[in-house]
Amino acid sequence: MPDPIYANLPRELAYGGDNTGGMGTEVLLATEEMFDIIKGTKVTGLPGDSVTIDGSHVFAPNPDASPDDYGFIKARTEQDISEFMSEAQGENGGRTFKGTLKIALVGQGKTLIEQARVLKNRYGIALIKMIDKKAGTGAPVYIQIGSGDMLCNFVPGWGVGQGPAGKKQGNITIEASMVSPCYFYEGAITHLTVAP
Repeated sequence: MPDPIYANLPRELAYGGDNTGGMGTEVLLATEEMFDIIKGTKVTGLPGDSVTIDGSHVFAPNPDASPDDYGFIKARTEQDISEFMSEAQGENGGRTFKGTLKIALVGQGKTLIEQARVLKNRYGIALIKMIDKKAGTGAPVYIQIGSGDMLCNFVPGWGVGQGPAGKKQGNITIEASMVSPCYFYEGAITHLTVAP
């Protein structure tokens, strides 16, 4: 009888095929108070379901009755200086994964610095838009950091140095303890909208 762990590996990885794609330059951030519902993982038993978010997160109405609607904040980052790593922590029987995403936000505008000031005391989730496309549909693939039970922590920073392309930049480190190395999000993407 085949080992179930090995049997569930994707064939292109199990047998040495290409593993192309990777992290793109778009990262989406949202803090916990922006949501009505942060969905958990699927409870069905198909391969991959235990690490796939079950549907779409539901954003809350804006309590300030302003024309702005809650949604993901879009951040653009530099591909050559951003990375996501997830490593096991703890002892056998109680291990979790510590996921760390480091992104560089290009620019020195006041609004970017203000975002860093606000995010320093917030928890939430982050989505990384991957270069990969979903098989069969060509839809974007998003990796989620943090979950409703174990939200991620935003740790912003700022510097007046220059990036490798000669651009001033700030940075945010996003940290989360998770029961999975990461999650896959296939739900709707709602962006933060701001009235003109």
